[in-house]
Amino acid sequence: MARKSLKKKGGPIATGKFSMDDSKMYVAIGLICFHILPLFFVFMGQAGQTILMTVFLTTLNPILIFCICCFHACRLGFCVKFPLIMGVVSSLSILMYYNGIAEGMGLITCVLFLIVYMIFSFGSEAVGGFIKKLMGG
Repeated sequence: MARKSLKKKGGPIATGKFSMDDSKMYVAIGLICFHILPLFFVFMGQAGQTILMTVFLTTLNPILIFCICCFHACRLGFCVKFPLIMGVVSSLSILMYYNGIAEGMGLITCVLFLIVYMIFSFGSEAVGGFIKKLMGG
């Protein structure tokens, strides 16, 4: 009687190895979204800072993180390193461009946004890996 293999078939999320060569386009898109785009609003003065604080910080940044990480995982599979990179890239923009948070509330708020952005990036990477698995990848 032949013994069945105990090899796992894989989980519900498609995983892949991290390669910076494959991921550099997504990192560049993240740098543009989190560092170049807010720079235009900083140059607009007080009105631009208000838009930056109200729209970007709480709404647009999590949406951008979700889209970038989800597309990355749909193409390359789930990988732990990419969400870490995107969380750090997006959180560094808080210190650089969001003056009200950096001066008024300090490091605690920046760390809080870092945690929230990391959760969004890991969650969206998992969703993208799940989508890739459903599509047969």
